[in-house]
Amino acid sequence: MLVFAVLDVQVQPRYLLPALPAVTLAGFLAWRNVVGSGTRAAFVLAVLCVAVNAGVSAVRVLPPTRAFARGLVPALEPLAAEINERATASSRVACADIGYIGYSTRTPVLDLGGLTDPQMLALRQRVGDAALLEDGALLERATVDFVIDRGLEPERFDGHVTRGRRWSVVRTTTLPNLGLSRPGPYYYTLYALQSDDAPSLER
Repeated sequence: MLVFAVLDVQVQPRYLLPALPAVTLAGFLAWRNVVGSGTRAAFVLAVLCVAVNAGVSAVRVLPPTRAFARGLVPALEPLAAEINERATASSRVACADIGYIGYSTRTPVLDLGGLTDPQMLALRQRVGDAALLEDGALLERATVDFVIDRGLEPERFDGHVTRGRRWSVVRTTTLPNLGLSRPGPYYYTLYALQSDDAPSLER
């Protein structure tokens, strides 16, 4: 918890499972070396550890975590509704938050994070995250009709033309933060990508 609070290092418990027996044994040995075998000293140290953990969680960890959790669906829900209203049977949307958008829309999702797409991950590593959107490198992976951009600047690609596609803003929403080390507000902007010679999209 302290590492998460101070460094924003998010360690999933399942990653620790193979090492858990060794970690538990090392913890008991360290505990005994520090406080010996006395019950009273062990109890006092345990209470202090719990108190510090609770205090750090209440002051540092829980506020931004709750703000993110409570804000994610309100931020993405209107964008999903816009996609459902505008998409055709052949449409595709590119975004980083693939879980909610994939669940809430009928539109296939291109995973900008590369979590479920090794080819996209390789593309990100080759060109960098910025070029995926700014240079339209994501279009090397697949043709998309919508892009959800997540950043500190709203509508930063409005009217942007790349690789023959013009970006038109459909809707923008906000999210308080993306974690302890990434305070916001962050802006989620849904763009429709059209041929550069197509009529401008009206909101």
